[in-house]
Amino acid sequence: MNVASAILVRHAAYAQPADVPSAWLPHELLPKGFDQARTGARAIVEYCERAGLALDTRVECSTLLRAWQTATTMAKEFEALVGVPFRVSEWHDLAERGVGAAANLTIEEIEDLLDRDPRYVVPPPGWKASGDYRLPFPGAESLREAGFRVARFLRASLAELERHHDTQTVRVFVGHGAAFRWASVALGVLDEDRLAELSMHYCGWVHLRPGPQSWEKLGGAWKYRATGEAITD
Repeated sequence: MNVASAILVRHAAYAQPADVPSAWLPHELLPKGFDQARTGARAIVEYCERAGLALDTRVECSTLLRAWQTATTMAKEFEALVGVPFRVSEWHDLAERGVGAAANLTIEEIEDLLDRDPRYVVPPPGWKASGDYRLPFPGAESLREAGFRVARFLRASLAELERHHDTQTVRVFVGHGAAFRWASVALGVLDEDRLAELSMHYCGWVHLRPGPQSWEKLGGAWKYRATGEAITD
């Protein structure tokens, strides 16, 4: 049995502009987001204590500000609760799906650019949530590609953690809802057909462990979308 496992945490609430794909937005947490991060940290410590898990003292996060602020706030709360120092490491491989040269534009602006460019066509309805659609701009990637990127990072990080521990140890990763869900597909935790109904709450988390064939979910919870709910991640 693997002794290393992962808790995936979606960043806290942040100042996302209306109708803009979250992607690589550089915006900061809202005041309530810091409270969400502290509350999430307390829930994770309580969960680990009940499950008999050691909490690794390295928190790994996306390089985007909202994830870093969430991770550093959680790390400070971990320190206060556990009584040992924690450190935060930033990694671009944990970032959300990138939209390349279309970064920070609204969906309407992106579609207008594609309509005006004679090389391209307007993307199909629902393109933002499509797993395989990639905007034809430099640096853009699909959700599936982002999920593979995050999954590779999680595998490598837990392999490193496994080499240095012989007791059940969990490492916290702070990142982004869509990238984590698509990584869970790549890891065999989620069926792709279920993605449209699932999301993650701000500072929501799931506990995953590598298995012989695929990873498995041990704790935490996905968010179930209400019918017609807008997809913001």
